[in-house]
Amino acid sequence: AATGATGVHVFDTVGWDLEFSETIAWDTVFSESDPAYGRIYAAAVFSPDGRLLVTQSSSYGQDMATRATAIWELESGELLNEFFVYPTVGNGAVSFSPDGRLLVTASGEGRPQIFEPYTGRQLGVLRGPSSTAYDVTYSPDGSRIATAEADGTVRVWDVNNEEELFVLRHEYWVLGAAWDNDESRILSWTGDIGGSSSGMARIWNIANMPEMITLRHGSPIRHAAWNATESRIMARFWDYEAKAGMIQIWDVGSGIPL
Repeated sequence: AATGATGVHVFDTVGWDLEFSETIAWDTVFSESDPAYGRIYAAAVFSPDGRLLVTQSSSYGQDMATRATAIWELESGELLNEFFVYPTVGNGAVSFSPDGRLLVTASGEGRPQIFEPYTGRQLGVLRGPSSTAYDVTYSPDGSRIATAEADGTVRVWDVNNEEELFVLRHEYWVLGAAWDNDESRILSWTGDIGGSSSGMARIWNIANMPEMITLRHGSPIRHAAWNATESRIMARFWDYEAKAGMIQIWDVGSGIPL
């Protein structure tokens, strides 16, 4: 799925020949936009079974201080729920539980909320600090949620009772977080540190809490992720000199850029 100022577009990738990917014509199978006013789409996430698409968007040219979260059925293109509007801060953030039964959003006047995706019923709110959560992500087993916070923390929550389990601290606001597959480590990243236009990623061993390694970069990190074997970290950043988006890769074991 791709997002932008014109809408959300889902592409059918069946039959792609990756050896000739530059010549492939992408087939749009679903498109959602607001032709009357235009919307800027900040997030688009599939449910684990591929039946639903969740989008977050802001009205363009109207009230840019609000953002709507919508749930769509992909097969029919039907809007199932558009269940709240909330202050816009940073990028959109949505995460499904691994079984697809729950949905958490970075929302609700800055605090993440948990919903049933098909009914739109709110089940809970992660009521922690007064800061805004920029990112939310379920753990692979669905028992915990990690939130990346504007107060410079990554907070880990118990899904069942919505209680905070522990806190990981950065010096500046945290833009995102990602679990590894066995839930023993969390990757988190920051951008625009102290107005210095530099970024940092950290890998935390959450079994005994010490910071494992710090990965520094001269530009703000917009997003980071583990590779398939979790031996590398890939980060997307904006290079101000080149005026282009770029990717940096680090070796996890040594922290050395590759």
